[in-house]
Amino acid sequence: MSNNTYEFSFTACSLHIQEMIQFLKVEQGLIPVLEGGKSASIKRKNQEFRKRLETLNPDQTKALLEGDLITQRQLAYLSVCKIYGFFREFVLEVLREKMILMDYQVTEGEYLSFFRRKMMDHPELEELSETTEKKVKQVVFRILAEAGIINSAKEKVLQYQILEPKMIQLIKQDHPMWFEVFLLNDFEISNYAR
Repeated sequence: MSNNTYEFSFTACSLHIQEMIQFLKVEQGLIPVLEGGKSASIKRKNQEFRKRLETLNPDQTKALLEGDLITQRQLAYLSVCKIYGFFREFVLEVLREKMILMDYQVTEGEYLSFFRRKMMDHPELEELSETTEKKVKQVVFRILAEAGIINSAKEKVLQYQILEPKMIQLIKQDHPMWFEVFLLNDFEISNYAR
């Protein structure tokens, strides 16, 4: 049995990159607090953004604010990978392995096999309602599509990831293991980590 219980609060929102950046700007006092932030769903999203942003180091946070859309997307995705074990393990154990084998089509069956395999070590998966289980799968694939890891949540074709030099530095300063969530093989990682 695993000591790390999976958390599924990422179902509150997918990447929502621009909203996350707006939230960060408000948190840093760069823009005034926006009206209309009282609803339960907005509060839940903001809690989610706060948790994700806390995983980024100061240089990554600055790049999220100032970087281009691709950098912002990659950093938002990295923050999800850092905080959610279930999501990260799916990326590493299924998607990265498929990319290494040059098998780019992700199937529902592969997701289901992963989910069932994880049930052995994570009894909290058995406690999810059918509706929540579907929502988890839906948001996992939506995040992957918004991050550009797959072409769309419907087709689910893996996309090769190109990291700009700035992004390479941001990951390297943090920890080279994070290159893996961008589906890079060991040779590519060793080149980037030098």
